[in-house]
Amino acid sequence: MKKKGVLQNISPTVQFLLVIALIIIGLLIGTGIAMLAIMVLNGAKVPLKEALSMQSGGLRNLVAAQMISQLFTFIFPPLCFSYLMTGSLFGYFLSQDKRNLKKYLLGFAIVFLAGFFLQFLIIDKETFVFPSWLKWLEASSMNTQTAYDSFVKQLTGIKGVFHFSIIFIMIAVLPAIGEELLFRGVIQKSIASWSKTEWPAILISGTLFGMMHMEFFNFFALCFMGFVLGALYSMTKNIWLTIFLHFMNNAISFISLYFYQNGTIKFNPEEKLPFYIPLVAGIAMMFLLYLFYKKKFDIEASVTDQENTETA
Repeated sequence: MKKKGVLQNISPTVQFLLVIALIIIGLLIGTGIAMLAIMVLNGAKVPLKEALSMQSGGLRNLVAAQMISQLFTFIFPPLCFSYLMTGSLFGYFLSQDKRNLKKYLLGFAIVFLAGFFLQFLIIDKETFVFPSWLKWLEASSMNTQTAYDSFVKQLTGIKGVFHFSIIFIMIAVLPAIGEELLFRGVIQKSIASWSKTEWPAILISGTLFGMMHMEFFNFFALCFMGFVLGALYSMTKNIWLTIFLHFMNNAISFISLYFYQNGTIKFNPEEKLPFYIPLVAGIAMMFLLYLFYKKKFDIEASVTDQENTETA
């Protein structure tokens, strides 16, 4: 007997409000548990600010807090939403899309090329001058970016297989699963159901994806990557594909930076490339996106055939 969710008949508008409520609940629970974990690791007498300070060796605490936050802010809400809607933790994300190697390879090539094209969209923090109407954002943006860069530098400087594995899970695995389930699998899908069209859903979910990272200088680049992943999800309705692509993007970025920081490779993955490389990558990416779009009709046909078979 097919499971049914207790809220499966609610309207798309209520679905979207439910998602927001679950995100807030997850954020509050995650923050509380993270603070409790830090207190247990360091003793209740150590002030939270000091426990999280890089100077006082707080990298372990930051990693623990980050992983707990990811679990409750990005993974808990979509799984809870799926259970309420379908009676199953993953029922809302099931796809009839045919999983074939060519599609995954083509999707990987698109996301890989998008990573180079993003250089056009990254704001150079060394040369960017904040306009007068954005002056209020300057100090916080610079401080946040500096803290983030310092955090990443320490993460990529860790030694040992165990520590590397923990950081790899935090940077590559958990964000790929949680962010895709939330932004593509729930938010984009809910908006598309409400608006009856795909592009607003792609643009809104991609913009929220960029905003969520709270990185001013990378905001447009993150939004664009969200748009690319959103477009691929829209064409396949296959959340497992975008999870895989998101994971590969994060894994390659982390591993290349890790090997550079440890002197294994000489190429700096964060070094600015000659303008023609991102340009060519962008053109190639758009062409591959077009080829991927042509596959959409096969996907729709397979879904229709399966639905007709089930009806019969």
